[in-house]
Amino acid sequence: MTLPPPRHVPLLALTLLVGAGCSVFPAPSAPPRYYVPPIPVATEHADGQRGPRLRLRNVTAADHIGQRLVWNSGGTEVGYYEQHRWADDPEAYLWRALMTELFAERGLHRADSGPVPVLDVWLLRFEELIGPTRQARVEVGVSLVDRERLSLLTRSFEVRVDVRGDDMADVADAMGRALTQAVDQAAVAIVAAVP
Repeated sequence: MTLPPPRHVPLLALTLLVGAGCSVFPAPSAPPRYYVPPIPVATEHADGQRGPRLRLRNVTAADHIGQRLVWNSGGTEVGYYEQHRWADDPEAYLWRALMTELFAERGLHRADSGPVPVLDVWLLRFEELIGPTRQARVEVGVSLVDRERLSLLTRSFEVRVDVRGDDMADVADAMGRALTQAVDQAAVAIVAAVP
């Protein structure tokens, strides 16, 4: 067998790669998909009366919670879906849910300053639990202090909701339901604790 002349070697190698189904250049990745969890939208308080005053100061998320959807193996392993993102930061969804539940639905009067109770809220978990059954898990931590900055309430509220389906849109739907339930539970305790 005679070997091809050296000038044909690069052309032969390229022909073999293409013929074998290999690509010299990687295939472009699919663009990310964005999701919005369904949460209630704020409406005006029906009777127009104002309840106790409350300042919602900070709503923040744990460092690992961002725009990429988070999964948890149910143990110590946490990961991210690279192609699945939230359309907004998850703490923004928590902020909107709190504004709706506390001030529109439960009738508290929103204050931005002054000698009023102050509420700080943390989004501690906002993740899909993967395992035998898929669930959305949301955990919200709250700290409420009175006008003298004495603690009235320090507690977390965790909710797990089954994911109904196999698509990531089903995960987003379950996350919205879990967030709504966690905020509802927190709101009951907050309203009871506000003087």
